[in-house]
This record gives sequence, C-alpha cells and structure tokens, in this order.
Amino acid sequence: MEIVSDIVKKIADKLSISVDDIDTTKRVPGKKEKPGNIEITFKNETTSTKWITAAKNSKLYAHDIMDNLSEATGKQLIYIREALSYYYNRKLLWEAKQKLKPSYKYVWCKRGIIRARKEEKGDIIIIRREEDIVRLVRA
Repeated sequence: MEIVSDIVKKIADKLSISVDDIDTTKRVPGKKEKPGNIEITFKNETTSTKWITAAKNSKLYAHDIMDNLSEATGKQLIYIREALSYYYNRKLLWEAKQKLKPSYKYVWCKRGIIRARKEEKGDIIIIRREEDIVRLVRA
C-alpha cells in the first residue's frame, strides 16, 4: 500500500528541503487507471515557493522516488507546480496558452496569477479574464 507522506519525504530529500512546514498531503483521484496527483498543503507561502524553485532547478524522475518501477515508468519526470482551480485558473491558463502561442513567447502561472510575456525582456502582462486574452490576440 502506498503511503503518500513517505513519497513526499523522498521528494523533499531529493530536493534537499525540509518537510517540517508541510501541513497536509493527499493523493487526488486520477483519470481512468492513472494515479492522481499528490497535493501538498504548506503552512506558509514561503515554503511553497522554496519547493517550486528547488524543483525548477533539478529534474526528478519517478525512479528517484519509487522502487520496482518499469523502465518506461521510471523515466517519467515528476512535476512540482502550483495547484490551479479548474473552473477559473486552469481553464484560463489553458486558453491563454492556446490562443497566445503564435504571438507570445511565455505564458505561465505564478502564485495563482496568469502572466504573459511577448519576448525575453518584454513587459509582463497579467491575465485576469477571457477578455484580456481576446484583447492581447487583437493587439
């Protein structure tokens, strides 16, 4: 049987981060036969930022965390990111990425805020609603 807190502890060890500021951990139900994501709630936002930053600076693979995996499964990357609510942020981020792909180099979400940037050193534009996407496509 899988113990989610043990998996989170192994991830923390690989990222060289303490688990002391974790409030809760749980496995969210997945689609069909795939395992769901692991959701971690932190005691403060600083810890959340540390985890996301550490994950961006290293590559974690499934075989780094779990034993007895097939070769193909073991080579799968583990992603650590902010959780987005489906009805607002996730849908809005997906739409922004799809519609702005031809004209914007970067579209991302940080601390629950969706942002876009046309070029490497360009201004960051905050996207709050679908009308913002339409306006950016027309610009």
